[in-house]
Amino acid sequence: MSTEAAQETRTARPRWRSRLWPAAIAGLAGLTLAPLTAWLHPLVDLAAQFLLQAAAATILALGVATLRRDKWAALVLGLCLAGQIALLRPHVAAGGAEAALAGSAPLAPSLAGAPPLAGPASGLKVIHFNLWGRNRGYAETIRFLESEDADIVALVEVTQAWRRALKPLERRYAYHADCTVLRRCDLAIFSKIPWQNLRLDLDRNVDLPLLVVRFDLTDGPLTLFSTHLARPFYGPLGSQQAQVARLAGRVAAAEGRKLVLGDLNAVPWGAVLGEITRRGGVVRLGGIEGTWPSILPFPGRIAIDHALVDPSLATSRSRTGPALGSDHLPVIVEVREGRR
Repeated sequence: MSTEAAQETRTARPRWRSRLWPAAIAGLAGLTLAPLTAWLHPLVDLAAQFLLQAAAATILALGVATLRRDKWAALVLGLCLAGQIALLRPHVAAGGAEAALAGSAPLAPSLAGAPPLAGPASGLKVIHFNLWGRNRGYAETIRFLESEDADIVALVEVTQAWRRALKPLERRYAYHADCTVLRRCDLAIFSKIPWQNLRLDLDRNVDLPLLVVRFDLTDGPLTLFSTHLARPFYGPLGSQQAQVARLAGRVAAAEGRKLVLGDLNAVPWGAVLGEITRRGGVVRLGGIEGTWPSILPFPGRIAIDHALVDPSLATSRSRTGPALGSDHLPVIVEVREGRR
């Protein structure tokens, strides 16, 4: 290598590295702004999915800026972190304020072994779980569901293999149905409570698998929706937005109390959840602990499995369950009515 070429190589490397630091800062600033403009385009909404991870990266970058004594970078990163905290804070304990929980009575246990009628006032327990088609943890999942002993279990990514593996649950849950005979419909429901009306199929206009079931409980009717939205980066761009528009319309049209469960492939602060809560008239339960991918610790996981309820049920509680071989964590909801 000639002396001139070696000199060019030495000078090119620092120039490339010098651009990496401002590019990282610009990227974190862009991820901070994405949730505010998520409605502009599906790709912007996709970028908004990583706000929590951006906050963790911003904290690390802020430490680097401090060590480098880079005042301007520290200022920009500090503003980014403040914005990220402001955007995340409403979702830390969403849909069930601590004050409201403190003023409500403790949840009563589920009515296991009692006649198959219950209601929010008596502590209705519901589980949503994306089983994952490649998961082979059949026995572990059955043990978990039996130990939780929920009143209703709503499942997605139910394959034919999972349909066979779930047979033991039929002894515990007298009412059960699935749509696995339909292509691209991967939902199943198990219930101790008899339903009055159930629709479980695929909305072929937008390829939306959707379960809508009405329960006449002791304290009034409840309509449960279970679904599995498309990934934001899979299929035609904007297909997820078309699905959520249809789902939000169905939820808005339902009368009485509502409970929406599903793998929505969207975060609480994005455009997708915003449309469901705004048009559907529901509020989200749970925090920012995340459900996918289950192999990662907090804050690596993203909150894409959700429970949304009618405002009259806003004192309900939601928590994530253990890793069971799926790439998702289960969501466990204890439904109760707020004080009137």
